[in-house]
Amino acid sequence: MAENPSRNASKEDENIHKGHRERLKRRFRMTGIETFEDHNIPELLLFFAIPLRDTNPTAHKLISKFGSLNGALEAPFEELTRVEGVGDNAATLLRLVGQISGICAARKPGLSIDRRYDFERIGSYLKNILADSEREQVYAMFFDHRMECLGEMTLHSGNINGAFFAYRKLADALSVYAADFVVLAHNHPGGVHIPSNDDLDTHAQIKKFLADLRVGLIEHYIIAPSGFSGLEHRQRLN
Repeated sequence: MAENPSRNASKEDENIHKGHRERLKRRFRMTGIETFEDHNIPELLLFFAIPLRDTNPTAHKLISKFGSLNGALEAPFEELTRVEGVGDNAATLLRLVGQISGICAARKPGLSIDRRYDFERIGSYLKNILADSEREQVYAMFFDHRMECLGEMTLHSGNINGAFFAYRKLADALSVYAADFVVLAHNHPGGVHIPSNDDLDTHAQIKKFLADLRVGLIEHYIIAPSGFSGLEHRQRLN
């Protein structure tokens, strides 16, 4: 009886993927993730939620959709499952790792040694994170009453108007970090760091939201490839 060519091809693909998985796992064991490109990290992570299938294309789609590794790990469950190849198990694993990272960062002592708030220093730091992203993102840094950084995270990936801003996620994060103050930043992909009317409206809404929670807004940065500006800083200058 003749063998089914499609079955043979399927077995061959399975062997290729298995070999690639073993090489990536061995690379991680030998060097850690410091030598990994961003897409290699969710690719490896997804091995444990998606058996046999090649996870490399899915990892690339996650980075592309959410703009960064942080964006993928902090994305809402429902958004993750809309990515082709990401089912409930994979989305749960990504969310779990993202939340574990946030909790560990919040509890890590000495995180603030080089990140006591300073307008220029923090602005430059955030520019390095957001300026090259092709997708608009909202990023937050959380500070205690001594103005020392407790931790940071991506809050949202996508449009930052009032309807889409992740207020619930911000409130949850403030509770986890027990923060007294917050620095927010969002980027203008391919644009300039001049606030739009929408930026000003959203800034006012965020400020009111935080005031109701008795949390101070230190700064709201706008990041672009050419530089950064701060809405609070601009108001003080005016």
